[in-house]
Amino acid sequence: MHAPLDRLALADLSVSYPQETLDEVADLVLRRHQLSARNAGALLTPAQARPYLERGETERLGMRSAVVHVLHALLLLDLVELRGP
Repeated sequence: MHAPLDRLALADLSVSYPQETLDEVADLVLRRHQLSARNAGALLTPAQARPYLERGETERLGMRSAVVHVLHALLLLDLVELRGP
């Protein structure tokens, strides 16, 4: 791995997000992914086509976790700035 990325991966970043925000981001990402896949000609299985809110809590938890990691990566790479209250 690239040395600067190694350092960033180990960075202590304590930013938390409300669960409602993470749910909203995960739901939007899923919708955009499904739409993109369909527009590219993909046929989604029934499991892949399920809306966010129809997924089990374990699956939604995993999706929220992925969102947190992406948001942290964007912050660490200075691609986005943290907005103040």
